[in-house]
Amino acid sequence: MFDLLIRNGKVVTPETVLEADVAVQGERIAGLLKTAEPVQAREVIDARGLYVVPGGIDAHVHFDMEFLGQSKHTFESGTIAAAFGGTTTIIDFTLDLKTLGGPLLDAVEKRREKAEGKAVIDFAFHCVVNDGGDDTLRELEQVVAYGVPSFKMFTVYARRACWPPASGPLSITPRVARPSRRSSASGACSSWPARRGPPSTWCTSRPARRWRPSARPARRDDPCTARRARITSCSPRRCTLGRTATTT
Repeated sequence: MFDLLIRNGKVVTPETVLEADVAVQGERIAGLLKTAEPVQAREVIDARGLYVVPGGIDAHVHFDMEFLGQSKHTFESGTIAAAFGGTTTIIDFTLDLKTLGGPLLDAVEKRREKAEGKAVIDFAFHCVVNDGGDDTLRELEQVVAYGVPSFKMFTVYARRACWPPASGPLSITPRVARPSRRSSASGACSSWPARRGPPSTWCTSRPARRWRPSARPARRDDPCTARRARITSCSPRRCTLGRTATTT
């Protein structure tokens, strides 16, 4: 007997849309069944005339943190809103000025404590790394073993302590390349926004900053994107990812 059976819906899969029944056991889809197949379930939902889609995954959210101001949503309000939109998993960041600078695993656990008991859907975290020192590199494997196989580095926001100002705005190679290569060797992925600090500061300080495209021209990001491509090409695994970000 299944826990839940969703009958008569139009089921959306990566390949097609088909009429089928969806059987659920625990919190997992147990199978797609022919409509009206004689099976038992503790709860039955008739989805006739409706589409049945997998829950969405939002891989970039900021809940209950202080960074560029205080987040508008807590883990409770943000995940409730996500659930109403069909998102059943969110991935937040360990980026919080109140916890930044300590051991990476401590930052993960502190963010997890904030979310547990408040989030109404599944959640995970990207671990923020703000230096490429040997101690930090050793910590990466601990974080992966803990269950966080994704890391985020920055090339901007020096004033927000995302990276040590003394390292200089263009000294991204040891601070970003070393964690990228070590994380990929551990089977994890890494990302960083393709933006350069000084041009970003200048662009966003202009009166046109209220118009996002004007504050983020491609010429500002192209050199950083090219450097990211060179660093990635030296990584031992392809799971190291770069992302041309347009968000702050």
